[in-house]
Amino acid sequence: MRRRTGSGLWTRNFTILTLGTVVSMLGNAISGFVVGLMALDFTGSVFLMVLVNVVYNLPRVLLPALAGPYLDRFSRVRAIYSLDFLSAGIYALLAGLLYTGWFRYWLMLLAAPVLGAIDSVYATAYDSLFPTLASKENLPKAYSVSSLITPLASAMVPVAAYLYERMGLAPMFAINAASFLAAALFETRIRVREEHLDRPREAVRLRGYVEDLVQGARYIRAERGLQAIAGYYTLNALLGACSLLTLPYCKATPGLGVQWYTYVAGWWAAWPSTGSGFPWGGALQRRFASMPLAAPWMASACLPPCRR
Repeated sequence: MRRRTGSGLWTRNFTILTLGTVVSMLGNAISGFVVGLMALDFTGSVFLMVLVNVVYNLPRVLLPALAGPYLDRFSRVRAIYSLDFLSAGIYALLAGLLYTGWFRYWLMLLAAPVLGAIDSVYATAYDSLFPTLASKENLPKAYSVSSLITPLASAMVPVAAYLYERMGLAPMFAINAASFLAAALFETRIRVREEHLDRPREAVRLRGYVEDLVQGARYIRAERGLQAIAGYYTLNALLGACSLLTLPYCKATPGLGVQWYTYVAGWWAAWPSTGSGFPWGGALQRRFASMPLAAPWMASACLPPCRR
């Protein structure tokens, strides 16, 4: 795939993809917070709330390895905007069910793995397309911009808590549907030549998947730096799973409530963005590399003990 020429970072394609991602993630931050809160309010069960998160995240663990070889044979741009159109339709349907009173918890359990699968494939397509939209000298800046999107979107969590208490869930899902629709319309304007499509297409077979997976595993095994990165994100994901208990903890603790949860969740999301503006490298990087992992837990540790 050919990179955009020019010395500037904000080329047409990079700007469109970034804007589309920001818009969709703003809506996702809202619905992601509200879905967990709604599951807790609907059922009163921490287990059922966590179950929704489990079935949502399970496809995100399993699908990237399968989606990668598939996307190597098809247009990543088309995959990105098609998935955003599909997400807009699903959230619009959920909003309609809520407005009409037909929504039930089991519908949430059915929708969660579908949305998790969409999110997983979208992330794989985005990660493979993103570096092709900036020149080599602008890639560090591009990744700094990309690293700020999720923390900025998470700033909507306090707004989501405020709107949930005053509007309910249906308008929140409608907002999310509109955000995904806007993102998809942005992304249809991306014009880039995907050079992998010029190669003869091979039939998608199980053997091809296995060969691609084996090659990827061998590549990671040969690169110690990639092993360290993979280990860090694996550990971070496992520790981050414990944050699911923060919401019911805050709701059950007098004097905290949902608003305090938004403060903790905001700190969890905002802390990684503090590193984006630093000139990482050398002794500075070695000394402070573990801080993004430790600091969110420091915020959680400041919460008072639960007293019923």
